[in-house]
Amino acid sequence: MTSTTDTNSIPGMIEPVEQILLKRLAATIPLEPDDCIIEFGTFLGRSTACLAEGLSVNPNAGSENRLYAYDSFECAKKGAFAPHLLGFCEKYGVTGLLRVERQKFDFQPVFEHYLKHQIDSGLLVPVKAELENSLPPPGPINLMHIDSPKFYQEFRVILFRFIPRVRPGGILVFQDFFYHWSASLIAVCGLLIERGFLRVVESAASSLVCESTRTVSLDDLLEIEIEMQRKNSIPRLIDVAKEAAELKELDRREVFLPRLTLAKIQWLFENGDFNQATNTFVRFFNQGGKLNDDLVNDYLELMRSGFAIRKLYEQDHG
Repeated sequence: MTSTTDTNSIPGMIEPVEQILLKRLAATIPLEPDDCIIEFGTFLGRSTACLAEGLSVNPNAGSENRLYAYDSFECAKKGAFAPHLLGFCEKYGVTGLLRVERQKFDFQPVFEHYLKHQIDSGLLVPVKAELENSLPPPGPINLMHIDSPKFYQEFRVILFRFIPRVRPGGILVFQDFFYHWSASLIAVCGLLIERGFLRVVESAASSLVCESTRTVSLDDLLEIEIEMQRKNSIPRLIDVAKEAAELKELDRREVFLPRLTLAKIQWLFENGDFNQATNTFVRFFNQGGKLNDDLVNDYLELMRSGFAIRKLYEQDHG
């Protein structure tokens, strides 16, 4: 079931260091006969190909172990994501594979073009669904790559339906964790870390790798939901996540760690707490934070979007 693909030949946004990470994790994760690997947010297939390549050479993998790749595989023609999709498709010469249906671009044919061998072999199972309609396959999950929700409102689907199926010792990769638009995702990760369900392992570019330390019960989920609905909890939980990440060797710490502070500032501005947002930025510098080009560019991006992008997200996901 070995499958190798030049993943750089597939359009995508994940960095080479993240590609190496996903291949390594999928190749080395312990697997029982009924275990599976899950991905949320495939885009055009670069990260999916990395996971599939790793799984295909995993010595513990059998024919029952599969990679399930979840995505809506579409975006609004006039949405925020369409220019990125069209740009990548044009650059890689696959624009002709896009379909247009109901004023949306359907990019599943592009994905299937690049991952045909893995799909035909049965190693990879694409699942076309919006997050709210996504359901887990049978069996435990031992590796999950999450590159879809940036907001807790959407992540809670994964939290309630999929994370309870992750084996203790299983690995969760939160792509775009170190991202200035991921405030509530960072916060819920902080809460899961604080309550002993996850421990931070490593990072690669904007991805945070965590190990599942114990199973999340329904009662646990309900307590997490209550805590996440308390607005005054979010800034504190972002700090919890930041402190946990700081204890590890991080990839390009000076670039990615300050984004957690920016995410906190973004959330505070969006929720009208301008004084605390300003104080958070001042405190960052008072505690030795350094100004660099990446930090300035990220902050300018927040300003250009008025510190809020929810409407842009909803244009694409309705």
